[in-house]
Amino acid sequence: MFKSLLALCSLGLFAVAAASATPILPGGSVPGSPLSFGGTLMAQVSSNISPGTFSGNYTEYVYSDPGNSYCAGCLDFVYQIANVGSKGDIEHLTGFSYDSFMTNVGFTLEPGTIAPDVITRTTAGDTVDFNFLSGSGTGDINAGESSAFLVVQTNARTWTTGLTSLQDGSAGTSGGLVPASTVPEPASFLLLGSGLLGLAGAAKKRFKV
Repeated sequence: MFKSLLALCSLGLFAVAAASATPILPGGSVPGSPLSFGGTLMAQVSSNISPGTFSGNYTEYVYSDPGNSYCAGCLDFVYQIANVGSKGDIEHLTGFSYDSFMTNVGFTLEPGTIAPDVITRTTAGDTVDFNFLSGSGTGDINAGESSAFLVVQTNARTWTTGLTSLQDGSAGTSGGLVPASTVPEPASFLLLGSGLLGLAGAAKKRFKV
């Protein structure tokens, strides 16, 4: 089932019900609630995190989403976890590098998958944590179970490589995809500098007595 869901996502054909966005500010905490995602799949990465007390496979997707709350084409970062071991449960997934961005958070639930109870963001704003531990929802991700699609909708337009972490009592970290600020290329700075010099020269010539 997990592989078939991944295949549908890769084709950009995964259909979800629309839901209102739930913003989360630095230092904030919100209950897990439905949030749709979709559009054009821009990037995807999969990895296994096995710190010894559990073994979890996760896949992360980046979508350019025409229905994004911040702008058409802004990026959704979407995670899914599968507990593939026979050891412990998985209690958290943490995504990084959100400190420069606005975020809406939620999940897209499929039958047989586990929804997060609470979603938190650190005071610095850099990490978003999906918490399956509190017991108010469907609970931890046990062996053989998978999570809902965990959605962080952002105002970012570009992405880069970064980190993703899974935790129970211990934690493991592996490569992931994270939002990135758009920085002008050196050529752009050169053009800007040339333009400013040209304007300065024109102004000097105009007001020369």
